[in-house]
Amino acid sequence: MKAPTGNRRGRPPISDGQGHPIDRHVGTRINARRLIHGMTQEDLAKAVSLSFQQVQKYERVANRVSAGRLYELARALSVPIQYFFDEFREEGEDGTPILTLREDHADMESVDRIGDPEISELVRAFIKLQRSNVWRTVIRLMSAMATAALEADSARAGDSGA
Repeated sequence: MKAPTGNRRGRPPISDGQGHPIDRHVGTRINARRLIHGMTQEDLAKAVSLSFQQVQKYERVANRVSAGRLYELARALSVPIQYFFDEFREEGEDGTPILTLREDHADMESVDRIGDPEISELVRAFIKLQRSNVWRTVIRLMSAMATAALEADSARAGDSGA
C-alpha cells in the first residue's frame, strides 16, 4: 500500500499544518506590501475584484494564490511579481540553505522584514513627499539623529563599563 503524500487536490505536502513554505512567504509579502501602501484587506480586495475574506485567506495561507491572481495583486500593489518571491529561503533538516530566491537588484522594501507599523507609516509619509531637496533634508536629519543616538548609546556603555 502506498503511503499518503498529503497531496490532496494538488496541494503540496504540509508537515506542520501551516501551508507550504513558499505559500507562507507569498502570503507574508502580500500582507506586508498591503500595509506599506496603507490599504485594508477590503481595499486590496476591491482592487482585484475579490472579497476581503479571500485576501485574508491568501495572507493567512488558507488558500494558495494562482499565477493569474498573483499578477493582479502585483499590479494592485505596484510591485513586480518577483517581489512576492524575493528573499524566500528553503532550508534542509540540518538548517543548510537548499534554495534562495532573490533577484539581483535592490530590496523593494527593507521594512517588509521589520513589519513595524510606525516604520510603514513613516515610509508612506516619505513617499508622499515630492522628490526634491525635502527628501535629502529628511534623510540627512534622520541620519544625524541615528548617529547621535548611537553616540549616546556608546557613551552610556562606556560610562557603565568604567
